[in-house]
Amino acid sequence: MNRSEIEQLQDEIIGEAVLSILRDNGPINNKAVVARLEAMEAKEVDPLKREAIARVIEEVSDKLATRRRPAADEVSEPDRSNVYSLFGEESQSRISKKH
Repeated sequence: MNRSEIEQLQDEIIGEAVLSILRDNGPINNKAVVARLEAMEAKEVDPLKREAIARVIEEVSDKLATRRRPAADEVSEPDRSNVYSLFGEESQSRISKKH
């Protein structure tokens, strides 16, 4: 199999997992997809497809793990470059309690 065939097989496997979750009216999230992929891997008899499922599980799990662990420099201060005050800077300094 060449690279594009492997990627297509992996895309089909993810699609099968998501469709089976949708048929069961389950929630679509990374944990549910990984759980469904693990169930598919356990039932699969074709070694090539089982290996592809294992790679998809690894890929989804790795992406999930990297999302949860922010880098140390990202934790310090949030980016506020896209936040604009609606009332201007000086209106906030004159706020006082009225009651």
